[in-house]
Amino acid sequence: AVVSTQSTGDPLIIKMSQTLELCNAYSTMEFNTTISEKLLSTGGTLFMNIDGNKSNFDHFNVELSRLSNSFPVIGIAETNIDQEENPVYSLDGYTSFYQSK
Repeated sequence: AVVSTQSTGDPLIIKMSQTLELCNAYSTMEFNTTISEKLLSTGGTLFMNIDGNKSNFDHFNVELSRLSNSFPVIGIAETNIDQEENPVYSLDGYTSFYQSK
């Protein structure tokens, strides 16, 4: 069921809805020239629904290397791997923590 933020009046739901409405997609060039400067002064995190490490991790790692800024924290959802496979899917400069599916 979808709940209207106007009908709930819940400030947290309203804030989350506003945040999602303000999300934008950026090309690598736009990120490197516009967003990267802001992240240097404010920090930031990267979250990605990878939809399977086995099929998409290498591409994600290449795209990550194209960005001019690193992130203190990277969250990856739907990796579809177990903890034992953690060493196979690592990112340079980061410590990985995986939960079994």
